[in-house]
Amino acid sequence: DSSTSQIAFSSFLIWGTFLSTVFLGSRFNIQQILGILILLFAILLVNYRQQVSKMNSGVLYVITAAGLFAISQVTSAELSKTMSAGGYLILAYLGSTLIIGTRYFRLVQKELPLLKKNFSTNAKIILLTSSTSLLYFIFSYYAYRAAPDSGVVVALLTSQVVLAIILSIMIFKERDGIKRKILAGILALIAGVLIKG
Repeated sequence: DSSTSQIAFSSFLIWGTFLSTVFLGSRFNIQQILGILILLFAILLVNYRQQVSKMNSGVLYVITAAGLFAISQVTSAELSKTMSAGGYLILAYLGSTLIIGTRYFRLVQKELPLLKKNFSTNAKIILLTSSTSLLYFIFSYYAYRAAPDSGVVVALLTSQVVLAIILSIMIFKERDGIKRKILAGILALIAGVLIKG
């Protein structure tokens, strides 16, 4: 479910911490490392199932995506120091669009009639998704630019997991393991406070 995916995706903190140390020169103190360990515990807690003895392959995909996202965040932190927000956004969006458009051109071409079918509904969803994504990139860019240590910003970006858990419980009515998810969300919040330092 989406809240489990959000917690698993927050493993990007582990990736981001490692990559920030190696590529951004970040140094985390004991309090921040404790926050990272608490978040790791939250990830394991929300994925724990008594009846399941092996990790779900979907979780492995999410963790891999988190690693790739961490690479994106660390390179974004580096780019924010050398270019404007406009240049950064063009690279981030236009580059991704061109790669996806080239790779999946025929598939996208087949799906366009489906988008036209429910144009009003689809346009609202596309506008909401793209505008919130754009705002995320803009706020992240300025956080990287203003922060004394961009690696801390990379780590703090996982605080979105708390909101995602709450929204998935409210919107999608995901009640399975709700106590574990709420506890994991609280632990993620505590971890974020510790990481902030």
